[in-house]
Amino acid sequence: TTDRSWFTRGREIWQGTPGGPAERVHALQTEGRISELSPNGSDSGLALMLSVADMFKRLVYVDLASGEETICREGNRHLGHLQMCPTRDDWIMFADQHDAANWQRMYTVLTNGREHFPFYAQHKGEWVTHECWTRDGKHVTFTRHPEGLCMVDANGENVRLVRAGDYWHGQGGRSGALLAADQWHGEVHLIRGADGACQALTEAWTEGGKWIPQGPLHSHPCLSQREQAVAHVDGRTGLARVRIYELAPLHW
Repeated sequence: TTDRSWFTRGREIWQGTPGGPAERVHALQTEGRISELSPNGSDSGLALMLSVADMFKRLVYVDLASGEETICREGNRHLGHLQMCPTRDDWIMFADQHDAANWQRMYTVLTNGREHFPFYAQHKGEWVTHECWTRDGKHVTFTRHPEGLCMVDANGENVRLVRAGDYWHGQGGRSGALLAADQWHGEVHLIRGADGACQALTEAWTEGGKWIPQGPLHSHPCLSQREQAVAHVDGRTGLARVRIYELAPLHW
């Protein structure tokens, strides 16, 4: 959301404003340890991913007005990458790669647990990762290896390759007009959605000059709300640190 921050303390959910006070808004009743949190666009509810005894995952929607908790899906430990649509309060996207033979990753479900469908039906042999909504809720960006960075409309149709290359994480800003993305070797790029034009912004190297795509050292570049800066994780010291790269006037 634009003006609120969310975090958890144990099984409690807290809401605040950046640099301001915070208050507890909900205490979880459903069994499980909170591993992921995603609020809806109006801040009236949120989706949680719960880890139950480190054996399986549980996707739960919390209505903050009533306190009601709805179990939407359950699956093995590979259930994750939870995110609510920014412009629909009832629509949740998540990843479910439940076994090695399952090539479908992206799914959606309503907050009442109904209408559980694949989102962008993958073809056998495709490796898809890091799906991410644009902030207007009209598109989803994702990486399709080995091709590159892709975008698809919110109805799961009109998939197109934005830019070829060894991309890993991508985020499509407000509308997909600009995308922030990183490559496997650590370079962070700003990409124009219309034609794939690219500008290299910075690097996110680990100690010793080698990017290691594991553990906390995922770059995860993200455009700011006003698209005036890119935030990313920098592993240059061997530790995960958030860096802000301010965008100067661009000359494509």
